Amino acid sequence: MTVVLSVLLVLLARLAVLPLGVGAGAAPAPAPAAATLSKRPEDVAADELVAWVLESGGKANVEVRRNAAGVRGLYASRDIAAGQDIYSIPLSCILNAGDMQDFSLPTLALLREMHTPCSRFSAYVRAMPPPAHQFNGCNLPLSYVSLLQSSYWEEQVMTWRSLLTRLLGGELNDSAAVLLPEAVGRAADNMTLAELQYACSLASSRYITGEPRQRMLLVPLFDMANHRPGCPHAVRSFERPDPSFRLVAGERIRSGQEVCYSYGDMADDVALVHYGILAGGRHTDPPRLLMVDHHLFDPAAGSNLVPPLPFEPTTDKERRRELKRLKARLAELRELDRQAAAQPAPQPEPGYEHALELLLRLQVIRREALEAEITRLGALGKAAKMSKARAQSEL
Repeated sequence: MTVVLSVLLVLLARLAVLPLGVGAGAAPAPAPAAATLSKRPEDVAADELVAWVLESGGKANVEVRRNAAGVRGLYASRDIAAGQDIYSIPLSCILNAGDMQDFSLPTLALLREMHTPCSRFSAYVRAMPPPAHQFNGCNLPLSYVSLLQSSYWEEQVMTWRSLLTRLLGGELNDSAAVLLPEAVGRAADNMTLAELQYACSLASSRYITGEPRQRMLLVPLFDMANHRPGCPHAVRSFERPDPSFRLVAGERIRSGQEVCYSYGDMADDVALVHYGILAGGRHTDPPRLLMVDHHLFDPAAGSNLVPPLPFEPTTDKERRRELKRLKARLAELRELDRQAAAQPAPQPEPGYEHALELLLRLQVIRREALEAEITRLGALGKAAKMSKARAQSEL
């Protein structure tokens, strides 16, 4: 168990954003009463969250809105110049989940506030997305796990599920830093695995850790910014004389423009399992290989966040060996496609329809990426042969 927890924590630590430090801004104008009434409860709660941050001494040049696809995000409430603070979150609004010694700490910290009457973080908790709009590997339905089509990811998801099940049943009490009853009191008596999975999904996809404080922190507003690869906005935190948490604009942001944040240079399988999104393949042409298909991927390694480096063979033998590996991987997937065609189509679990769409889209991206890489390596071989032939003809 110690090895499993260590592997999990290393992977989560590598995925976590590394904070560097606080922002200025004006409060967004209050929404008209009619618009407020038409909003979803969690969106009304998001407006209240911004107000709470401001009342606590923070500053915000953002408001929470939904885009045309219904996805919630942060939007600039006024023009923000590059180098200016997008928002500033005071320390009193940051939920500290402790150090990296126990995978369950962020989950239990969030559950504690969910079950604490008059919690100081009640505005933050109310603004969280409801279970139907929140998923990652922590609460992926069992019927969906095989759709990952990767023994590595299937094992990761089942390990997380096993750990949460054991946490719920008290089987980790001898080693856990915080026990479930210590976190939520008598609510532990009626806690369900689904609630624990939901809290884990929320916490694991939101906490941030890094220098100078090796702590797992849940930061309001910061976790509402949607991912954009290469987004230039940067975190600044715990800098004197003002130690609050800031997001600084790396480029000019116009009023009404969405405020992004880069979760890291992730392949799509990493993004889906850890954040419930697709982040890499849809932004590149051709699609990027999944982490599990990358030439640097090592399933035995404690952390497998491979850099997005294309395979560059130094010899034709290396090229042919990699080409053979990729063709074999694609053939395995094509066989899975053949088997799936003879079976009924996967049915969506209630509340997880979007998760099923993303998993099926991930399968398409994976095949397109493999095909593109096979084509690229094949073209390298043809180019090398033509170059060799020209050199010989010139002799």
